[in-house]
Amino acid sequence: MTAEPVAADTRPRRRGLRAAVACLLLGVAVLAPLGEAAAQPATPRPTAAPARPAAAPVPATAPSPAFEATRLAWDALPLDRRIAVQDALVWSGDYTGSLDGTFGKMTFEAIAAFLGRRKLGPETVGGEVATKALAEVAAQKKAAAGFQMIADAATGTFIGIPTRLVGAATRTETGSRWAAKDGRVEILAHRLPGVDLAALYDSLKADRPGRKVSYAVLRPDWFVIADDEPGRRGYTRMVRGDGEVRGFAFFVDPALGPEVDRVVIATAGTFLPFPPPPGPIVPPSTTAAPVATAPAASATPATPAAPATPAAAPPAAAPLASGLVVAAGKVVTAASAVADCKTLTVAGRPAKPLTIDAGRGLALLAVDGLAAPKPWRPAAAAPAGGPLVALSAGDATGRLVVTSGYAAPLGARLALQRGGHGAVVADLSGGIVGLVTRRPDETRLVAGLIPEATYPLAGDLAGLTEAAGLAVDRTPPPPAGSSGAVVADLAPRVVAVACGR
Repeated sequence: MTAEPVAADTRPRRRGLRAAVACLLLGVAVLAPLGEAAAQPATPRPTAAPARPAAAPVPATAPSPAFEATRLAWDALPLDRRIAVQDALVWSGDYTGSLDGTFGKMTFEAIAAFLGRRKLGPETVGGEVATKALAEVAAQKKAAAGFQMIADAATGTFIGIPTRLVGAATRTETGSRWAAKDGRVEILAHRLPGVDLAALYDSLKADRPGRKVSYAVLRPDWFVIADDEPGRRGYTRMVRGDGEVRGFAFFVDPALGPEVDRVVIATAGTFLPFPPPPGPIVPPSTTAAPVATAPAASATPATPAAPATPAAAPPAAAPLASGLVVAAGKVVTAASAVADCKTLTVAGRPAKPLTIDAGRGLALLAVDGLAAPKPWRPAAAAPAGGPLVALSAGDATGRLVVTSGYAAPLGARLALQRGGHGAVVADLSGGIVGLVTRRPDETRLVAGLIPEATYPLAGDLAGLTEAAGLAVDRTPPPPAGSSGAVVADLAPRVVAVACGR
């Protein structure tokens, strides 16, 4: 995720964003940054191959004694302390996940790595010795980067800035900019009144020559895009609220290595697009970082950080998947998503399996009281390397998550998040290509997100539903449209599937 203040490199990108915003405000078609998006990807992509049936689920193994000892010590800590530990582990180079205080494999491995180097046992998590050691490392790394939480007056956001790596803030048409003299680090903060979030996402995620989007995730109120260009890696996060979109883009030279990568993770984890009044208020994970106020053009000296307010710990999440409503009271999901479930709920309603077809990798569920849209339409053919859109449930309430990707050998290349098991994958004509048959790996996060991966698809939905006597729309597909049109058409069909084990 890299950036430059060099005019030849950064100005076209900023002009592209301004052009996209101007088009959005005028209500006309949005151009991708640095020109219109090509109909096909700039870089040749592999030809799609038929999806293979999902593998049988792997039986869960009992957690190790070290894992349990660490978890018990972790659970005894208040939420703000847990988040502070995760924040310090980011700076120690051991953790790349979300700063949310939850305990899982990534947090355990990060703690084990740090404590192992210090010859400390897992039960010392939160103790005086481990806490002091973590605090010293985090303070040293933050001081080396000059990491400060900045209240940016130009955008109204609260953002972590490595002040020793970049110069003072300068004003842009959409907010503020911090850049290194050698052009290897650049941070842009944006405030975009009246902009449509989904249209901005479609614009900024488009491939162009020399640029590859490594993952892109759209949710109802925010999106994240990560991309790579020669000598430049980017991470963009935009959030909707109060009638406008606010966010930031962080660009770095990959050659700068992990010391700068951890700064990007820290900025992403502590960013507040709409800080609560009266500001500034520091997130719990940044209590060790100084706070500064940035007027439109420059940063002022730091002021002490506000104390963190403890919050209630989130409840443990049940296994979550997604399903497709194919008829009244009938939902199809991945067979592997409902294997060994003692209880099932779909869209918050009790459900039961009617058919589990291991050969197809699909399961047909019965759900009382679930209304049916019109018959669904399968894709005419798997698009060879073409663009795809995946729709999934982000939580048990069915909050929609949209992910863009492309067809690849053995399935689809997507940056799915939690709930992506059973995600509905469609082409840009709105035809359904298949359902994802593998659960995204929630233990491997980068800046709080699961990276892009290739997911196998179960494609014979039509065979399963027609065998059950349910209607399928076999009309010829319309011309390819936008991902927004696909989402508008398919969103009512995507539901959350929760498995109780």
